[in-house]
Amino acid sequence: MVHMKGVDLAQFQFDYDLTWAAVFINADGTVYGRYGSRSVEGPMVYNSLASLKKAMTRVLQLHQNYPANQASLLAKNRPVPKWKQAQEIPGLRSRMQKQLNQAVGPRNCIHCHNIYDGWRNTAYDQGTFSTDDLWVYPLPENIGLQIEVEEGNMIAVVEPNSAAALADLQAAIDCFFDEVMVMVEDLPVRNNRIALLQQLRQLFLEIADISLIQSN
Repeated sequence: MVHMKGVDLAQFQFDYDLTWAAVFINADGTVYGRYGSRSVEGPMVYNSLASLKKAMTRVLQLHQNYPANQASLLAKNRPVPKWKQAQEIPGLRSRMQKQLNQAVGPRNCIHCHNIYDGWRNTAYDQGTFSTDDLWVYPLPENIGLQIEVEEGNMIAVVEPNSAAALADLQAAIDCFFDEVMVMVEDLPVRNNRIALLQQLRQLFLEIADISLIQSN
């Protein structure tokens, strides 16, 4: 695909800010996988022939075991978007009529990133826009990950005290707040648990102070 006009957005779900991406799909629409990512160093840094070949080999293995493994692949697609084609997005129809109504050409094209633009413009026009609409897939480096380029699906390094490193603590943190009473009557135990929370807060502050985030 070199343009997004007429593309089924429910079927082709990927990061529309990518410069280049591959989606591997069974004839019945089941998604086997996606290939492509970005880097702060450039749009194609994490793409290589070696990793693409390995991705295709893994897809063939999935295909060989299909449909026995179909249930494990169902979550590869997110919920169906509200508009299934670019032409249906109000925020694009009102701003890109020429590109939508005329034949596709070098100067008359709906780019991948225009899909995101259309969704956000629609929310803005309808008065429903929020900061959540600005969310984009994070660059690996921005959350503390370094990708093994030649493998494609392997993480080479998780930076200490990064968002990725803290994500590994999610289960333990949830368990603490679900199962542990902090303000117990036993003063030494209470102080130890408060101190633990303060250490956890300090760890998160090394990434961001979420208390500064304003809600709508």
